[in-house]
Amino acid sequence: MTSRFKIIIVTLLITAVSFFSVIAAPKHIETVTIKKTGQKILHPPNGDELIIDYDRQVVIYNGREVPFIVDDFSGDAPTKTTALMPTDTVWVHLSYDRFEVYIEEVFYNNNTPDINEYFDLFEPRYALMEEKTGWSSEEFFGIKLSIYVEESEYTVCIKGHALPTEAYLEFSTPFYNSYCQLPSYENGEILPNTGELGENWYYMNLAIHEALHAINPVPIYLRLWLTEGFSWYYQVNILSEYGDINQETADYYIYRSGNGAFSWDGYYWPSYVGYINNDYRDEAGNHEIQESYGASIVAWMFSMLRNDYLLNMNYFHDLLEENYETLDKANSMRGISHYFNDMVVIDLFGRAIDYDFDEIKEVFRYDGPDGPGWGVRQWVDISWYADLSPVISFSNPAPYANQSFNINTMVYNNGQVDLSDIPIRLYNGPDLIFEATTLSVNAEDSISFSITFDAEAGDYTFRAVVDEDNIKMESDETNNADSSSITIGTCVDTDGDFFGDPDHPENACPEDNCPVIYNPEQDDSDSDGLGDSCDNCIYAYNPDQTDSDDDGFGDSCDNCVTLYNPDQADADNDGFGDICDNCINAYNPDQIDSDGDDKGDACDCCLFVTGNVDCSENDQPDISDITRLIDYLYISHWPLCCPEEADVNVSGGTPDISDITYLIDHLYLSHKALPDCP
Repeated sequence: MTSRFKIIIVTLLITAVSFFSVIAAPKHIETVTIKKTGQKILHPPNGDELIIDYDRQVVIYNGREVPFIVDDFSGDAPTKTTALMPTDTVWVHLSYDRFEVYIEEVFYNNNTPDINEYFDLFEPRYALMEEKTGWSSEEFFGIKLSIYVEESEYTVCIKGHALPTEAYLEFSTPFYNSYCQLPSYENGEILPNTGELGENWYYMNLAIHEALHAINPVPIYLRLWLTEGFSWYYQVNILSEYGDINQETADYYIYRSGNGAFSWDGYYWPSYVGYINNDYRDEAGNHEIQESYGASIVAWMFSMLRNDYLLNMNYFHDLLEENYETLDKANSMRGISHYFNDMVVIDLFGRAIDYDFDEIKEVFRYDGPDGPGWGVRQWVDISWYADLSPVISFSNPAPYANQSFNINTMVYNNGQVDLSDIPIRLYNGPDLIFEATTLSVNAEDSISFSITFDAEAGDYTFRAVVDEDNIKMESDETNNADSSSITIGTCVDTDGDFFGDPDHPENACPEDNCPVIYNPEQDDSDSDGLGDSCDNCIYAYNPDQTDSDDDGFGDSCDNCVTLYNPDQADADNDGFGDICDNCINAYNPDQIDSDGDDKGDACDCCLFVTGNVDCSENDQPDISDITRLIDYLYISHWPLCCPEEADVNVSGGTPDISDITYLIDHLYLSHKALPDCP
């Protein structure tokens, strides 16, 4: 097979401060020290710190240590760990899209065609595993998976170990050993394997097994029985799904844990029968399942869920991906008990088959030596889960037809887990009117959102539902919905201000004080029952709205009640419009006209009769008026205070000598009466 990767000769030195030091050398090979020492620090997406200690062979997370996971598929020799790797080795680097491979150079040169073909075949199977689980090294740790390959120092098939982001494989020499070839089973009969891998399919097991360990979510990696269960389950089921073996063969090697060559040594269980017969403990170490290596027994549990309870593993992983917050919270409580992680995973399996926690507990729990439970003895409380509950309210508890109002929903989280990407739906009766999938609410906190709604008159029931499909893990699934009803009243409303027209007894809305003019504020400054927007006297009480001159101003406030003056001009601001004011430019709100000449006293200087030339207060002509007129005409010409009074004879012209003689005649000769003022 033609290799589809680029071959690079590289050297590696991994220290506490440097993960990869890569020197491309396509033309020659250099000998360098590659011993892994010190620590590597990873940062999972939850913000925690994970430390890989190469010297002590442990993974440290939140102050707790777990050893590297070591898998020996033969049981006849110890597996190398990073501390045992040779100190002077040249590595060949094969780069793939989803992972990097580093092969010890001598081993690669001796097995080049087989190794090239092996990892070309591994690549699509690894991609299928990522697809099925939803897990990847990049998602959980931010870097690609690295696979290290060496020749085993012992005559074995294949063995390895794993730690986050790194998988280590040891192969036999020759690369494919007939001792490790396995047949297939069909209807209980042993048959040659016809898949792409032939009878060497067993060799692909370990790479899938260790690679899955390396990309586990941290809380699963830290629970040996769970991480081994997943690896054992998928090492054969990925091959089955890919077509390398049939499902019967995959199940056979899970239920019987291999080809029968393995002994009961505390690491491997030849069949689940031995586990059950030993009171649901391993025979060598007498360990409970949760404190054991797990291996095929846990994979058997997963298979039983699939076969007997119709578990869809894809759905399980979808649920897991939606609930990493809860799994991370469980892991953060490992100082109290590491069984919290177990509870979340078991609960997720239950949810994937539509079982609640009590129901799935009946399946997994230890029920004594006679079963029927599967032997899980340690259980802890899950009341710390998130607990979501919505509450609906309305911005207007009594809206009217087509009047917009807000439907407010408050979502409470009464649990101890911060949740994100919460799905929520809002229904009007059976109809979905709003949906969101991006809400987040912290533990013991709440969040609110509102939507605007309007409709025709009628009775409506709204229902808010959080996590309607039960995707998120909660301690109480019964309080995820809230309903509230509201009546939208009838409102015949010509101007659309949601105050109803008069003479419509069916209206639920208040009567409009301006039925044909939009005035939602309904201001009525004079309290006469007509709104300011339509009142012809805004500040004068006039419920009858009488307007005698039809100028738009009611008689109660019109400054010229009987004269049409829509401009209401009033130059002197005396409350009388200019067209009806008897003194347009003189403030005279009393409009007194003592002499009845249609000129108000405030602007009329000649009130009764002529002759008061000097405008004396007593208004009685005398000698001073004669002298003032003579002074005006012949001496100082000082302006007159009232020309009408000086026009004594009412000639209509400018005062002259005739007015003087008329005044003298009145005072001293004939005493002829003075004329009325013009």
